Amino acid sequence: MGKDIKYNFNEKYCGFLVGYILIVGYLILSVYEAYINGAFGAYTKYYIIALAMILLIMTNFKLVRNYAQTAVIIWYWLYLVSILWASNNGWEQYFLTITAMVAFMFIITGIRFTTDVFDSLMTCFLVISLSLGIFGLFFSQSFDWGTRNTLYLLGVYMDPNGLDALYGIGTGLSLYNLFVKKKLQILSGLTLLINAYGIFMSGSRSGLVILIAQIVLVIFLGEERQKPIDIVRKLFVLIIVLALIGIIASLYVPTDVLDRILGLGPLKFIDGTGRLERWSTGLNMWWNEGFLFGCGWGTYECHGTFFTMLVDVGLVGTSVFFSILIWIFAKAFKQRNIVALMLIISGIIPGALIGAQNQRFFWNSIIFSTVAVLSKQRELQDDLYKNFKMLEAKSFPKPLFKKKLF
Repeated sequence: MGKDIKYNFNEKYCGFLVGYILIVGYLILSVYEAYINGAFGAYTKYYIIALAMILLIMTNFKLVRNYAQTAVIIWYWLYLVSILWASNNGWEQYFLTITAMVAFMFIITGIRFTTDVFDSLMTCFLVISLSLGIFGLFFSQSFDWGTRNTLYLLGVYMDPNGLDALYGIGTGLSLYNLFVKKKLQILSGLTLLINAYGIFMSGSRSGLVILIAQIVLVIFLGEERQKPIDIVRKLFVLIIVLALIGIIASLYVPTDVLDRILGLGPLKFIDGTGRLERWSTGLNMWWNEGFLFGCGWGTYECHGTFFTMLVDVGLVGTSVFFSILIWIFAKAFKQRNIVALMLIISGIIPGALIGAQNQRFFWNSIIFSTVAVLSKQRELQDDLYKNFKMLEAKSFPKPLFKKKLF
């Protein structure tokens, strides 16, 4: 009997370890994917498909259902159907990538993660994001007339908005560790400094918005049952923190980069992507040609995820996708789940400014914020059950004798 128990334990432990390592491998690939794909070819999506299948097999095809799973499948189905009336074959470019991410999201959000396991994965994510920031210190190059500095690896540049999303993972998790959990102080402090510097050097306004939003979240949601005086004090702290960031940035960030971020100087209107024109064209197409169900997957790339989504699947499909975001935000605010909020804002803010529907950082922000709220929900349910059992034990004590005396 003892041997059977030992065998089963070892089997489960090994399975957990393999799954854990594979997920960490995915986190590494998703952070460095742009450079890996640029240098060696777009092979990372095959790893994701394989990972999704392995995780599904390891769970014996038993997944816990949740709203995000249902909504993302409906959204994906609307995308597939829209191919029927698409005016070109643009959908072929993103078909496999988006299919892989939908499958991965459906499976990994259906796995029961304890908060301890999820926290350890986020610590790994923090370290991976820090490694990117360290590379950025030594291998960044200037472009756009000196208004941007972005990491250059293996002969590949990454869009500054996407790079800021990856830096933002590190700043968000480090702020959470420093001011809420008060753990990993040295690692988190180092990550915050290096990645915040990388965000400023990128010259991207979305990165600055991410950083400010993260600071606000930590200050105002870090503690429960705050008194009015606490809120006033934290507002004062927020002003000081922002002032310090401004002073440090003015000392160490090039003037042209700061001018671009703040919209100052002769280079303030630089936009090599023609973003505003693309947005205007996309909105006109959506309004006039596909208001409800869109113009078809891949019809027009707006250089903005949600504008592109409107063109692809119209108001109906975009509303389904936004319902996932609303569900995550509602759950996270109710739970005061700062990690979930940090993750999702680090992805959707830059995702709104570029075409990120095929970008890993965008999907990761949704997937892992979903996992965060579900793992927290499970912890709260377990605590409630334990409290109920304790109350039951106190209210209905066990009899002194198990057998009747008479």
